[in-house]
Amino acid sequence: MKAKTGKTIRIPGTKKSLNKDEVFVIAEIGKNFIDSKRDESVDVYIENAKQLITAAKEAGVDAVKFQTHEVEDEQLDVKVVSPHFDGADRYSWVKKNTDATPPRFWQEIKSHADKEGIIFFSTPMSRKAAEKLQAHAALESGLGRCTGLSNA
Repeated sequence: MKAKTGKTIRIPGTKKSLNKDEVFVIAEIGKNFIDSKRDESVDVYIENAKQLITAAKEAGVDAVKFQTHEVEDEQLDVKVVSPHFDGADRYSWVKKNTDATPPRFWQEIKSHADKEGIIFFSTPMSRKAAEKLQAHAALESGLGRCTGLSNA
């Protein structure tokens, strides 16, 4: 067995720590839970997100990361079309994401990640998105987590 050397990095909010020769794998779920041609119910999006979290856990990752949007804080109602949004205008896409993720969405998928034993976080794409995460799911954003890293 190879001896561990170097500094240990503790992962805030968890019991996990990494040594020099270890890696921390994050599955970027992003917006994949709503990637459908037609609008679905919030319950369908929650179930999709839970399935992606479970699949990530089964694949052996340490954490899952989503994106949190709030349309009124991110995008004016103007037509901006990009291949990134599969031909849809950005306003409609961000509105769909906002509508698909009310507070109970974040609460339920955070709870599911906890049940699966996997670290959950989301990148807020605006100040209002960060406030939604903080108020309704007791989450910390990726940037906030990184500034909390400490060496032992």
